[in-house]
Amino acid sequence: MSDTVLNFNNIGKKFGYQWAVRSATGEWKHGDYVSLFGKNGAGKSTLLYLISGVYRPHEGSISFSNGFDKRKFNRCMQLMSHQSMFYHRMSARDNLLFFESLYDTKVTRSDVDAALDFAGLLKAAGKTIDGFSRGMLQRLMIARVILARPSILFLDEPFTGLDIQGQNLLIQILENRGLSIFNWKIDSYLFVDHDIERAYRYCDKIWLIENGKLLMKETKEKISLKEIEGKMS
Repeated sequence: MSDTVLNFNNIGKKFGYQWAVRSATGEWKHGDYVSLFGKNGAGKSTLLYLISGVYRPHEGSISFSNGFDKRKFNRCMQLMSHQSMFYHRMSARDNLLFFESLYDTKVTRSDVDAALDFAGLLKAAGKTIDGFSRGMLQRLMIARVILARPSILFLDEPFTGLDIQGQNLLIQILENRGLSIFNWKIDSYLFVDHDIERAYRYCDKIWLIENGKLLMKETKEKISLKEIEGKMS
């Protein structure tokens, strides 16, 4: 699939008087597996949050096409970040059931337990998560995304805080662009990762942002890892 989902035109976001992203323009298509590169503070996460709809732009516009609108886009996408965003007085199982109820996906307890089992958390399913380690919370986030089975995925430093087991699970998802055992196919994603080599490995397209300016949108065949590393040094 290559249909355009959305276009962003001269979008920008500022915090106080400081622009984090300024005048970014591009498009998002089905089949785009993009890694967004830039130095610390360049505006990577801010741009990801603008495109995903977490942030509203202070300038510019985002428009949808090919049957998409904001509501359909929100139902098709999920965000994986280094912030787990769970309710700590609820159990792991109840957290997942609650989040899925917001999307009206009508998942069953057995669906939830299958995702927890895949994430290595089934034995802790009934425990409140205030006693979970950071790695367990991040694996619970993976289970939540598995249940939602988004066709569009935004990943903002998703490996941060993940234990080895969780890292292996996430790599499996990126390598396969979904999980066949859960009938899940990721049609497109935008990936931000501090590990340059890993971000390069799991993308087809390269975006580069510098000082809030989106300077490059290129296929991976046209720019090498060494060139990316040079631009990041």
